[in-house]
Amino acid sequence: MRGGKGMYKTITIKAGDGGWGGPLTITATEKCHKILSVTGGGIHPVAQKIADMTGGEALDGFKTTAPDEEVLVEASRRMLNSGDPQGALE
Repeated sequence: MRGGKGMYKTITIKAGDGGWGGPLTITATEKCHKILSVTGGGIHPVAQKIADMTGGEALDGFKTTAPDEEVLVEASRRMLNSGDPQGALE
């Protein structure tokens, strides 16, 4: 899915049960398509799902880094522990 022109997608992330904020609409691009998972336990399944849905690339933020301009969204433990984040992705 990733790496080719026109292969990136837009998704909307809404607050899940017990969550707050949003909705957040994000669009991956050739220059900005990395989803940084900073949970301390590898790549979180929600971060991977965001990458799969947008055509982006999920990274373990504790094992690698990316320039700020390449990071589409950061998936942190605080964000992922509020309600049902997987159910909030469209």
